[in-house]
Amino acid sequence: MKQRKQSKQQKLFSLKSMYYQRYLLLHYSIACIFFTNLYWCISLHNMCMIIPMLLCIGCVFSCIESVTAFGKKHMHTKWTSIVFKLQLFANICFMIIGWSPFSKYLYPFLTVSLASSFFISGLCIMGIILSYGCLHRLHNISLNKDKHYQRIKEYEKIINIQL
Repeated sequence: MKQRKQSKQQKLFSLKSMYYQRYLLLHYSIACIFFTNLYWCISLHNMCMIIPMLLCIGCVFSCIESVTAFGKKHMHTKWTSIVFKLQLFANICFMIIGWSPFSKYLYPFLTVSLASSFFISGLCIMGIILSYGCLHRLHNISLNKDKHYQRIKEYEKIINIQL
């Protein structure tokens, strides 16, 4: 009897973990965005440091949101969605600013040159792709069109337990 109860709890924990793992790429992306903005904030010594600082604060709210979501079938992703949208918009703006003379204020660690502008654009394009990809993944998860959802449903049928 005790072994059956323990086995059922293990299966339930696995099921909760599977639902949580649907968002795993998003969690790692938020961490990447957080540390990128944190290092950028540390390197700035002017009022422009407010921008990456605010983006870091958004990431913290997103992390809190994801930690509280463990064990739930559907994660409430308000802050996560906001962070990716803000980061997408910010990267577009930073890429445009990277080609202007004002880039010396946002990127004081780079010289104002053509090579620096291309470097900034490349980094911003990577950020745009990451943010857009994560927003697309969030959309698919909200519609239950992700691959993991089908695997979870098959597993639920096999173990005969649902959240």
